[in-house]
Amino acid sequence: MIGADGLEWRLVLDMLAEQRLPEIARLIRDGTSARLETFAPALSPPIWTSMATGVAPSRHGILAFVRPDIRGRDGEPLLFTNRERRVKAIWNMADDAGLRSCVVGYWMTFPVEQTRGVMVAQTGAPPGNTGEHVRKGALQAGRSGQVHPPEYEERAFSIAAESHGRVPARERELFGDTSVWAPAMKRLVEHSRWSLEADTAYQQIALDLVGARDRCDLVIVYLGLPDVLGHRFWRWTYPGDFGSPPPQEEVARYGEVMRRTYEQVDAFVGQMRRATGSRATVVLASDHGMGAFRPKANVDLSRDGGELVRTGGHSAARDAFLAAAGPAVARASRQAPAKPADVAQAGGVLDVTPTLLAMLALPRGTDMDGRVMHSLLDADFLTAHPLHEIATHTPKDWAATRRLAEAADPAHADRLEQLRGLGYLE
Repeated sequence: MIGADGLEWRLVLDMLAEQRLPEIARLIRDGTSARLETFAPALSPPIWTSMATGVAPSRHGILAFVRPDIRGRDGEPLLFTNRERRVKAIWNMADDAGLRSCVVGYWMTFPVEQTRGVMVAQTGAPPGNTGEHVRKGALQAGRSGQVHPPEYEERAFSIAAESHGRVPARERELFGDTSVWAPAMKRLVEHSRWSLEADTAYQQIALDLVGARDRCDLVIVYLGLPDVLGHRFWRWTYPGDFGSPPPQEEVARYGEVMRRTYEQVDAFVGQMRRATGSRATVVLASDHGMGAFRPKANVDLSRDGGELVRTGGHSAARDAFLAAAGPAVARASRQAPAKPADVAQAGGVLDVTPTLLAMLALPRGTDMDGRVMHSLLDADFLTAHPLHEIATHTPKDWAATRRLAEAADPAHADRLEQLRGLGYLE
């Protein structure tokens, strides 16, 4: 499963019509696609955790970005972490069945937990000896809680370091020549680079893992850039959605950023499908879509007050994206429709884990809030692997007996700054 945060059906369909997403078009054509109902408010930590557990936030324990019940010694909020999750995630369930899970960059995986496979955490910001902080996705040798097993640490660090050399070229692909950009827009690039660095590292690590024979039965990799840049460049992607549309020269300069972002996701989908081969089932999913934020507000880039421009949002809980293909998936044998309303709604974000379990021929827990999305599954596959259930995957004492790596609390200033810059925190 490739998780692409904030991937919006409307933009996907527009780009499919423009023939700019060949790999996603092939994924849909080879399998099926659907809209997924999501939560309101549409916050990534609880949604992605529900997508990995099949239960509602009130049960898995990850309620938001920051904990409402406690603050750090500096008075700043503390981020939720892997420690607060109270039920098993799908990688724990796969482990119990003797499968090997490889999880890269997923929400709420810091500090890492022991699995049969590999876990590379989406780090928060563990404090360093020099007072510097680790930004999201930035692996640093010598810091605990980031990679499991220990013998994969050195390789993960090496791949992450090498991937940073790819970032300047990817940045040029996304933004072009920024020397002529307005200062406010240059600032958006500077404050989005951390997400590009994280995604680049996660992609290279995921490709390394699937390239190693028999290492992974289940691979989950998370990409955050579609959401980050969606918050910042939506005004120039869909200028007609705003009461005061931007000048045409701004649209010409900034209007391609989101399309190029989706093209990079598309290219990665192709890389993963080629690397995993025809025997693999590949799922591309988002946690929510993206739309105009404050559409009646005017944005005057000539009056730069130093704040970060935000023009995209998902407070309206726009439906999430899902497309899948492979031996376990029904083949719809049709092209994607012209508009999001015509995309069938197969279920909701709670139904992702039960459906992935079915694809792995594993049982759904009857205590899960989510259900198997039958319309996504191939009839012959279901005949060979009938759906079955167990009472639960999570014993009552599981949360109290979890063994997680000893690691510093990741709630520190730079991660909070990132969340404030995206509008998630005051």
